[in-house]
Amino acid sequence: MRGANYSGLMHSRPDDAEPTDASQALPDQLALLRDIQTQLRGPDLTGWPQLGAGEDGSHRSLVDAVAAALTQISELRTEVGDLEATIAELEEQVRNLSQPRLPWPLSLAEGPLALLAEQVARLESLLPEPLTRGGSEHSH
Repeated sequence: MRGANYSGLMHSRPDDAEPTDASQALPDQLALLRDIQTQLRGPDLTGWPQLGAGEDGSHRSLVDAVAAALTQISELRTEVGDLEATIAELEEQVRNLSQPRLPWPLSLAEGPLALLAEQVARLESLLPEPLTRGGSEHSH
């Protein structure tokens, strides 16, 4: 409705006709509609400078600005989610760093040694009787 002409909405009346409430209401309604349109679309219906510019460089209308704000909110939510995931990963790394470590170069073998110890513990849990350090158990 850019540059809309409201003269078609005004009805002419004969010169001898009495003004009625309806004929007076129409100009008031037109003024109200123009005011609403200006509020939504900005001065001269070219957007509001305060609301920033769209991709084409023109000032945004109120509706365009709300749509842009909602898009930015959605993008920020995605970024916050990504940051939360990164924080969780970093917290896990800090927890791993705070555990006792072997000195370097022995620390290079920590992962494989932990896996080996876990596998030995599983095998021991499958044995019917625990082994002693001597290799065999004798009962007398």
